[in-house]
Amino acid sequence: MDSRTLQNSAKYLFAVIVFLVMTALYFFLLADSGSSFDRDYVLGLIEENKSLELQLKEKEFQSTQRISKIAQLEADLRSFSERTEARPMPIEQSATQTQCEQSPPSDTLLRIQQDLIATQSRFISCSSSLDEQIKEVSALNLANQALQNEVNSLQTRIAIPNDTEAKLAVALDENTQLKRLLDELEKTQEELLAALEPQGPLMIDSFEARPDFCNRSFSGEWVCMTSITLVTSLNYNPDAQMRVTLIDPDGTRIGQKEVTGKKVNRFQLLTDERFLIGEYQVQFEIDGVLDENKTFMVRRP
Repeated sequence: MDSRTLQNSAKYLFAVIVFLVMTALYFFLLADSGSSFDRDYVLGLIEENKSLELQLKEKEFQSTQRISKIAQLEADLRSFSERTEARPMPIEQSATQTQCEQSPPSDTLLRIQQDLIATQSRFISCSSSLDEQIKEVSALNLANQALQNEVNSLQTRIAIPNDTEAKLAVALDENTQLKRLLDELEKTQEELLAALEPQGPLMIDSFEARPDFCNRSFSGEWVCMTSITLVTSLNYNPDAQMRVTLIDPDGTRIGQKEVTGKKVNRFQLLTDERFLIGEYQVQFEIDGVLDENKTFMVRRP
């Protein structure tokens, strides 16, 4: 590759880099006006472009220096050859005398040989360095191609926000409709809660007592029971402590229990096994809210 070709390639590569920088800057400005792609990522690409541009300029400068050195070495070699070819050869003396008298001193010949070897070594070194510079320029070309691919990918990503804005508008509209439905639901819930508010005083809607008999038998007016299951429904949930008292037919309190009053209450009263046959009374009390009695009969099974 000659110097003119290398310079043209470097200029072309520099123009491509400038184009990529301007493209990335355009995308960055477009992102600043409302696009949603990654600004930091684009800034990173621009910095990478600048770095590649500086490397390219440095490599171009080094290549120019190498080319100048090679040209100087070639000129030195041509000058040395011309001086060697132009040296006059004697023709009137004998061959042996001519060779002895006209040959340069041994020190001068050795110095010339050493200069020639050194010049050739520098030429080879410069040629190798130039090859390395060409390889580095090729690597920069590949890096710029990868950067161009990244810019193309960014350009594709920039085209997406138009569709995203349309979806966002639809989502906002749906959000408005959901908010309206939520307001209507809250209003309906308030109306239902108002309808469920207790009307009038707390009272017992239904009552049931279920004696649990055992196998033992007693004489007289006694029966065997292990417990009594009570099921009570109130007209609304008081959510308060309710005291339940069991009174036998003789008026004796034989059991008491405190439970959390609910809309429907189901619990057991455990007592002695001996129960009188007759009418039992159950008192339900909630301080300041409920004070009501219910009765049930216990008969021989």
